[in-house]
Amino acid sequence: MAAKKTKLGTILSPGTFFYTIPFERGSQRLTREILDKYYPVPKGRKAFMGNHYEFKSYANGMVSVKLNLNDGSENMLYMHTGLNELHIACTCGMPDEKLCYHAYMGLNRIMWRDYLDFQMYYWPGYESDENIRKKFLKVDVSNERIFVEPKLRYGNIFRPDIGFTDNKHLTIQERPMSPEKELTGSRQVIAYCLAYSFGGYFSAHLPTLIPCLGLTSKDDRFVLSFQQFSRKDKPVNQIVYTSNQQQLNEISFNQYAIAKRYDDLPCEEKRLDYRMQSKLRLPYGSRQFLYF
Repeated sequence: MAAKKTKLGTILSPGTFFYTIPFERGSQRLTREILDKYYPVPKGRKAFMGNHYEFKSYANGMVSVKLNLNDGSENMLYMHTGLNELHIACTCGMPDEKLCYHAYMGLNRIMWRDYLDFQMYYWPGYESDENIRKKFLKVDVSNERIFVEPKLRYGNIFRPDIGFTDNKHLTIQERPMSPEKELTGSRQVIAYCLAYSFGGYFSAHLPTLIPCLGLTSKDDRFVLSFQQFSRKDKPVNQIVYTSNQQQLNEISFNQYAIAKRYDDLPCEEKRLDYRMQSKLRLPYGSRQFLYF
């Protein structure tokens, strides 16, 4: 069957067939051992020599690769990363809905080691909206590889069903306040802090809303300092709360109870519980404040 010519940047037909290949259990890695289960391995070295590929783009969660094989064929491969499997399409159409020769040889050629790690392409909730993707994610495209990672200012971003990566953290630049700018607050206010921790599963906890008592600047535009965090067993009583604040307080107390229960779990149980409980998609950091 002759290969279909698909121009870069065009939207794939709704009828495009994607073949599904599972990842290595417990990861988002595709190994040669798994790949070889889905296509008869060609005999001899000649089939694997002289094949070339070129990464083209990452858009709408899809990695596009141009493939030129030594049999003279030229095709485009389109790969989308799921939580537990890889979805791959080829412009040949994959006759009989089986993994085609081009996709097999292309994946085999791209594997510079014995596996490919697709986790960097897993961004549900970000990939479907180009504006969100451009805001939060950095995409570097070269002929050999496409790297997708959070932009430096965000450091680490939550991935549904996976959580945060362990090796990248947001660096917060602290700016010391000079003595002449230290103002006595003009009034007490209740502020709400969104707290989430640095580190891996051993020390991370679920994002938690925490009420706290703050002092505002003389012009009442900023919170200059904080005196007390509010918990159900140690509430802040100096404030007359509005009905909305009372609702926020109840939400925060419930979140704290969930986070505390999660934090007390053993490491492996914590990891599993994290995937089930954590459904927020938030940039990674330490605290953000709003006051009322």
